[in-house]
Amino acid sequence: MPTMFVGDYIKRRRKELELTQEQLCEGICDATTVSRLETGFQAPRRTILNALLQRLGLPETRYFAVVTKSELDLETLEKEIVACHVQKHWQEGWAKLEKLREIAEPEDTLTWQFILRSEALLGRRTGRYTYDQQRERLLCALRLTVPRFTLESIDQFLYTVEEIKILNQIANSYSRSGQLEQTQKIQRALVEYVRIHYQELLEQSELLSMLLQNYAHTLCRKKEYKASIAVCEEGRKASLQYGHCRYFPAFFAIMAECYFFLEDPASSADCYIKAYYLYETTEDWENLQLIRQEAKERLGLALPVDQTQSSVRSIR
Repeated sequence: MPTMFVGDYIKRRRKELELTQEQLCEGICDATTVSRLETGFQAPRRTILNALLQRLGLPETRYFAVVTKSELDLETLEKEIVACHVQKHWQEGWAKLEKLREIAEPEDTLTWQFILRSEALLGRRTGRYTYDQQRERLLCALRLTVPRFTLESIDQFLYTVEEIKILNQIANSYSRSGQLEQTQKIQRALVEYVRIHYQELLEQSELLSMLLQNYAHTLCRKKEYKASIAVCEEGRKASLQYGHCRYFPAFFAIMAECYFFLEDPASSADCYIKAYYLYETTEDWENLQLIRQEAKERLGLALPVDQTQSSVRSIR
């Protein structure tokens, strides 16, 4: 691939999408910054540059950017906070979030967006937020960079990876509160968006696999079993094609449930067996035990008992 100045790279893609500078940068930075970037007079912070590239559906691996120590500190803290949430280390997560608040600059909307999203997921020291409270904070986070956003206008904007994750978490909160119609609407819109706008990002991003897993699970809960299986097959193939196997076992687990309710015990058993050994390979011991239990209760299928690990965490 020929060498291209990042400003030309952005400008060419922006013109292809028929976007103005104002449309591209809304909520991220001002149009003057984009103008100076495209003409080579300014190199913005890497987080801003990444966000602009993501909205354009372009990979971030085709350029190098100088990173300051403060930017590295912010990135490190954000990664640590995400890890605390995944591992359910709430106290440590709150402490790191407070530190991030202290060093975040007031005009840094991208960092404050991350802070609001993390607050919604970590909750307060006195307890977790209700689903309504969580969605309110997530919407506030999203509107920092997409100020005109509404759930009814979800298909009218360009999104960064962070913004898609926020929307996915909004969908998850609707799912956990049993509002499956709203969940499905958001998930379907996100899957379509990534399919269309993230073609050049699919290889380096797990977004499509994550979104397809969530969408398939919602369809299964709504008893749309054949549609769920079709989405699982797309997700399974995408995971193989792009080397994102983190979500691979879940597709088989969802298909196993769907085939059971479609009264196809042979296909259900085959998927349960595949899911079981994939969870074993990835050392996801809790989901492994769930698969064993479901297969036994639904099909009388006795899968091996793993005696080496205790339950850790369910992703289902």
